[in-house]
Amino acid sequence: TYRYLATKLDHQAIDDLNLSYIKAVENKNLLNPGASQLMEQLTLSDHEYGILTFGSPRWQEFKLRASGLSRIPHLITDQKEKGRLIASWRQQSGGFIVPDELLAQFGQSVIFSSVILVDDKPDSFTGLPAGARGYLYRNPRYKTLPSQQGEISSAVTVIDDLRRVVGTEQPSDSQRLSNAAIT
Repeated sequence: TYRYLATKLDHQAIDDLNLSYIKAVENKNLLNPGASQLMEQLTLSDHEYGILTFGSPRWQEFKLRASGLSRIPHLITDQKEKGRLIASWRQQSGGFIVPDELLAQFGQSVIFSSVILVDDKPDSFTGLPAGARGYLYRNPRYKTLPSQQGEISSAVTVIDDLRRVVGTEQPSDSQRLSNAAIT
């Protein structure tokens, strides 16, 4: 795995390996089905969104670059339970102050009425606070991996098509969605 190679190779060798891989996959879509369309929907509807990713900074930056997502605002965290991190953004008023790294459009701290977390691992939703919603993505083309198994709360909706994130929100939620940060 990448972590193993990182312990055996120096930084230059890892950088060379990363660049070789990026060049090899530059014309391939590494994203889950529907991910590009979801981001396009969000952009066209002026929803603020960013990527909240768990893992070592070097590996996460590499994955973002290889998949063509490094231009999207992102925050790399060492907290596996992203719901707990999102809970730390919640204010007494019930709104959320999202970290500046995830804000492309506003460029400064804004209080959002809600946050929507989309992930493929149940652990990510642990601690998801009131006012936040979650979508657990299950790719129907692949077997569920052990890291993708686990209990999910009732605040999390299971989806098999990422484009459903925007479509699943009820019309009564449209005002909240228009002021929601999606990670």
